[in-house]
Amino acid sequence: MSQNNDKEKPAGSQSLFRGLMLIEILSNYPNGCPLAHLSEL
Repeated sequence: MSQNNDKEKPAGSQSLFRGLMLIEILSNYPNGCPLAHLSEL
């Protein structure tokens, strides 16, 4: 683990934002998870 905690904080926020984007994408596919589309992200 790197000792630069300042660099890990924005990365954590970015991953959280990406998680929210995945939730919105999944909500657009009521038939199931678009695994092929998610793998591209």
